[in-house]
Amino acid sequence: MFKTILVPLDGSEQAERVIAHVAPLRAPGSTLHLVRVVPGSSANVTPLEQTRLIEAESYLSFVASEADGAARTEVRRGAIADEILAAAAAVGADLIALSAQGESGARPFGSTAGRVIHSAPGPVFVLEAGAANAGPPAPMPSRVMVALDGSPESEAALAPARLIARGSGGTIMMFHAVEPLWASRDSAVAVMQAGSVEKTRARMAELVARLKADGVRARALISHGEPAGEILAQAERRKADILCLSTAGRGTVGRLFFGTVAQKLIGTSPVPLIVVRRGATPAL
Repeated sequence: MFKTILVPLDGSEQAERVIAHVAPLRAPGSTLHLVRVVPGSSANVTPLEQTRLIEAESYLSFVASEADGAARTEVRRGAIADEILAAAAAVGADLIALSAQGESGARPFGSTAGRVIHSAPGPVFVLEAGAANAGPPAPMPSRVMVALDGSPESEAALAPARLIARGSGGTIMMFHAVEPLWASRDSAVAVMQAGSVEKTRARMAELVARLKADGVRARALISHGEPAGEILAQAERRKADILCLSTAGRGTVGRLFFGTVAQKLIGTSPVPLIVVRRGATPAL
């Protein structure tokens, strides 16, 4: 489980719900680091900003007093995404946990959350509104789903998944969605896809064996369908407690999860997500 979890708060109820959802991911003796950023771009603090800073300190102290376990607070001033990342680096956070939609109602990509996801040095827990409103979080995430796209980079999502599964005694469910092929059955494209799927199947079997040898229960599933929709359908059907995936980082040419698919997953997932920027976390 995670030892230092940084939770950015913006004053919204949605953002505060993240605290309850990451509680099962906390290691014994872990610290919750609550941060609120007051926007500001100059060295001089205006009277209005001073008021906002005082309000932010009061708010964080109140929320921390209601949190279970050790909780620290910090108010920062500056560009929101930059300050969240700087705070995470300063405290050595091994998980950043945030809401996909907070006080402003902004969606994650192109927003503060999106910039944090694309630049974080480690995994980012993302709570979508639908997952937050579905009811209380699972007391322990015992069914951990990992979405893979057949590339070595996507396997970075297995690192936090293994950490969670080992801590909870749960099971990792690896899933790969085969995109519908708009070509004849015996075309060169179909032959290439068949070869790619076979390689993915063999690789997933290898990963299952390695996880089991490490004492972690694991299984793998390949299914046909539009990737984002099929991933979400399987997460719901298999009653996943959490979904782990990787996405391309800034300046990286991504594959499956860079762009449309990642946006759909983060925007509509029925379960909380842990997103790993490709290259940020070593795979198995």
